[in-house]
Parts: sequence; structure tokens; C-alpha cells
Amino acid sequence: MSIFVDEDYNIIFVTNGNDTSSVARFREHLEAHGGKASNVKFICCDMGKGFLSGIKNEFPGAVVTYDRYHVIQHMSLAVDRARRHEWNVLREGGAD
Repeated sequence: MSIFVDEDYNIIFVTNGNDTSSVARFREHLEAHGGKASNVKFICCDMGKGFLSGIKNEFPGAVVTYDRYHVIQHMSLAVDRARRHEWNVLREGGAD
């Protein structure tokens, strides 16, 4: 499920899925209600390739930023992988 909100966190559109077609449906909804895709200057979303592809197609002038939750999630996973790697290196070298 995808939820599209404005800068004040007001829900303006909800649709099933989280891919390119979700972004296309949002653009259709926006324009059906008097909005213009060219007025959308900034978009914050997760890092899904479908969203990014849809944004590129439907809102080509928009600047994309990634939401904090997903950035922190990726950073946490990277830190955990590095920690596990270092632990295995130390363990294989004879450290307990």
C-alpha cells in the first residue's frame, strides 16, 4: 500500500502497491483534481526501484530524498554486516 501525503502530512491519495504504477495512479489523481505534476518539486520516499522509476517518469523535475526510516535501516544493516565480518576475522585469527 502506498500513501501519498503533502508537506503537512495530510493524506491526499492511497493506492494498492508500491511500484511504478502506484506513482502513475497518484499523478492521475493529482491532475484529475486540478493539480499539476510540474508543481511537484520535492518527493520523499523509500528506496524502492519501482518508486524511483515511477518518479522519474511521472515527476521528472522533482528532487528525491529518502525517508529517514529507510536510510537508518540501511545504515544499521551495513554496521551489522561490518560488525559480523570483524567478529569472524578476529575469531578465525584465534581471538575469542
